[in-house]
Amino acid sequence: MATISLRPPVSRIGDPRLAEKLRRNLRGAVLFSPADRARYATDASIYHIEPIGVVCPKTLDELAVALAIAREEGISVIARGGGTSQAGQTLGRSLILDCSRWLTGVLEFDPRARTVWVEPGVVLDELNRFLKPHGLFYPVDVSTSSRATLGGMTANNACGARSLAYGASIDNVLAIEALLADGTVCTFAPLGDSDAVSGPAVYRAIVDGLRAIAASVQEEIEKRWPRTARQVGGYALDRIRPSGPFNPASVLVGSEGTLALFRKIKLRLHPLPAHRVLGVCHFPDFASAMRAAPRLVELGPTCVELVDRTILELARTIPAFADSLPKFVRGAPDCLLLVEFAGEEFAPLERQLCRLAGAMAEMGFPDGVVEAKTPALQAEINHLRTAGLNIVMAMRSAAKPVSFIEDCTVPVERLAEYTAALEELFARHGTKGTWYAHAGAGCLHVRPILNLRLEKDRKALRAIAEEAVDLVRRLNGTHSGEHGDGIVRSEWHARVFGPELVRAFERIKDLFDPEGLLNTAPSKIVRAPAMDALELLRWRPTDRPIALRTGLDWSAWGGFLGAAEMCNNNGACRALADGVMCPSFRVTRDEMHVTRGRANLLRDVLLGRLGGFADNLDALAEALDLCVSCKACRRECPTGVDVARMKIEFAHQLRSVRGTSPRARLIAALPRWARWGRALDPLLALRNRSPTLARLGERLLGVAAERPLPRFAHRPWRGVRAGASADARGTAILFVDCFTRWFEPENARATERVLASAGWRVLDATPPRARPLCCGRTYLAAGMLEEARAELRRCLAALRPWQEAGAPVVGLEPSCLGTFRDELEVLLPPDERRGLEGVVLHLAEFLARERRAGRLALAFRPRACRVLVHGHCHEKAFGLFPAVLEAARLVPEARVEAIATSCCGMAGAFGLEAEHLAISRAMAEAALLPAVRAAPDAAILADGTSCRQQIRDGSGREALHLARWLAEALP
Repeated sequence: MATISLRPPVSRIGDPRLAEKLRRNLRGAVLFSPADRARYATDASIYHIEPIGVVCPKTLDELAVALAIAREEGISVIARGGGTSQAGQTLGRSLILDCSRWLTGVLEFDPRARTVWVEPGVVLDELNRFLKPHGLFYPVDVSTSSRATLGGMTANNACGARSLAYGASIDNVLAIEALLADGTVCTFAPLGDSDAVSGPAVYRAIVDGLRAIAASVQEEIEKRWPRTARQVGGYALDRIRPSGPFNPASVLVGSEGTLALFRKIKLRLHPLPAHRVLGVCHFPDFASAMRAAPRLVELGPTCVELVDRTILELARTIPAFADSLPKFVRGAPDCLLLVEFAGEEFAPLERQLCRLAGAMAEMGFPDGVVEAKTPALQAEINHLRTAGLNIVMAMRSAAKPVSFIEDCTVPVERLAEYTAALEELFARHGTKGTWYAHAGAGCLHVRPILNLRLEKDRKALRAIAEEAVDLVRRLNGTHSGEHGDGIVRSEWHARVFGPELVRAFERIKDLFDPEGLLNTAPSKIVRAPAMDALELLRWRPTDRPIALRTGLDWSAWGGFLGAAEMCNNNGACRALADGVMCPSFRVTRDEMHVTRGRANLLRDVLLGRLGGFADNLDALAEALDLCVSCKACRRECPTGVDVARMKIEFAHQLRSVRGTSPRARLIAALPRWARWGRALDPLLALRNRSPTLARLGERLLGVAAERPLPRFAHRPWRGVRAGASADARGTAILFVDCFTRWFEPENARATERVLASAGWRVLDATPPRARPLCCGRTYLAAGMLEEARAELRRCLAALRPWQEAGAPVVGLEPSCLGTFRDELEVLLPPDERRGLEGVVLHLAEFLARERRAGRLALAFRPRACRVLVHGHCHEKAFGLFPAVLEAARLVPEARVEAIATSCCGMAGAFGLEAEHLAISRAMAEAALLPAVRAAPDAAILADGTSCRQQIRDGSGREALHLARWLAEALP
């Protein structure tokens, strides 16, 4: 196995003297702890390199200061955006400059000229949201658009799905204001016919040097440069003109931070198409799809994208996609090609779909096209397409699809030949590959399935890479067609470009960065290490995983470590809008507080890289502190990384070492002491009225003085109890959680009324003379797993007879219902829980089921009003929110709308805790509270007790549970 030498020495990693020097000169974050370094030691590649430390500059000037200090100290720097690179570009024994946190300004925008200047940390989706009202967009639509920054996209020469129509980044970047290694700021912009160059002397020298280098290798460029739809390898020598007009910014595009740091980027914008249509082409085998791709490209689409059988099969097991597939997948195809057309008028696009269907019929696939004409269906299809990478990584096995040849690109007419040869290559090495993405551009993201912990698979990694590079060279292709060179592809430049062009690349690097300051530990693009150097790989034989006795059952993932390793670092959790994940990151923009950062730290701890587990309790506690257990990652992370479940395990481990705090124990034991709550209620009322008592409570228990505490109901809910009978027809069992029973019994009474009006006899799930049932949720939050198990066992013992008798069990509080669908499977063995997973139905779910079956006999009075519905995080995580909206619409004339929100921020006791008050409020202010305030005449629905309290505290409005909304509309 190849070895390399990384500079600077290991002694500089986490250097406290350097950290202090940076803190004295910067207001931005300086992150040098072992946990911080672990979070930045990986990207979406196969590599793991611990950095010296991390700086998040607050301003462009601070970017220059950090660079100057690094230059003084003789250490390399690496600029980083979303950290989603797949080739290792943003990794190194260097000072990492994270531009994504604060360098996010959208600067000079000229809608007439269709241009905009942006700072490097601007996320693509955020820019396009800004541009949409002006009818414009930036068209380089990478699949990671929800977290990819424009700085990273420009540095990698990102392409996106629609490059057939719009080109790559290099075709859409007009100018770059760059910070050179010596600290000079230069604007790289188009040069005209005149050879005269203005600007600083170093800039003029660079332009003259680029022209001279290009002139010296013109024949080699003509002879060896790949002529493919995409080519991002090396530096853009083919764009440099020895004389006459050219744009020096093109050389910086795709340079991966090895030539300069980006301060500002000027982008070319495009009009948003008025209409799009999508044809989903079905193929019975992979080879047929590859042979069809050139014919489909001839029709002039904006993109032709592949979805293979592996993605389709895995997507059926992932909640976020399983419901969508039947809408556009007919039968059981081996793969799909997604063909999109766009334009200003709809009728010509419909004709394009007809031509597409005709072409498919000519190739032997009549009725092989499913048309998607509505934006909603197209969005669902594109969600699957853009998540292709993450979906293939959802395999729960030691061997996973490995990214190292996935950017190989060939002329599209040779795609079938290329893919057939690769399949034969994989078979010779005892593996197979996953395939997806840009068939129309001849750039398929293919990943052989390997376990890089095994020496034989590491040998296969190199053998496959060598043969694949030789193959694309024979087919007049390129080894680097989209995601950049980084560590994984730079080694192969000599094979593809030849030694003379590689020497030209080295001359360009030395021209810009003679001291080797920029992204050189290890170097990228030039003088790169072997792509399989053992000390660079994420999986190492030297790892000694910690044998942790877990409280939850992690066997489905191969253990607790296997669950953490499901994270592939692609960063879907860094999305700043749409969906729920990850509410803490959306507030802090801190890598520590995102699903990926938490999983990375946990993985390194469990691998034994940071010492023993007990040595890292404080670092793990800090990372998990702002996790609100929303479970969005369980559904929205395509690889299913479930940090909420990991937090329960960690709380259990922490408790075993340090015990449980009085506050946590008090809240956890609520199910046992709540029956005496009425006696305590006067004291709670007094505390809520008295600032002095509220401050005392904050000092003693850490309960925020500014928060009013929930009041116990004077008349808690007590339903009719009865033992289960063999014939339970017409009986509905009401599972009333602790919060509803003791604090908001009006919701249970409303549910009784709704169900009774529908003809059901309603009984309490709690058996006669027993303590009220509890799902154990409060104990889970405190890591008190044995107590939670005991509560769940009581529930199952009470509910099983009713379930066997055929009586539906209906519940109200989403977080409690989720326990039966989620934690139950890792708390109790299969023989105890069998048949009872998800036994408690959400009220909305039950009503929707009855309505679809034609059994719902309910009539409601019309209510002509606007209704805003905030979905509880767990309703969204378990796919229940559509049923909530459907049930709310049972009331005639109600105009029901979903509020596009993430977590409300209250999250049980989280928002009551003094140390979390500001974060809790910030989460609510991100979308929920502004939407509520903007609709003073609308009814507000929210099924979560915490959500309703947050709305009440933040807006003064009373939100209703769905049950009350429906009960109030009964005749």
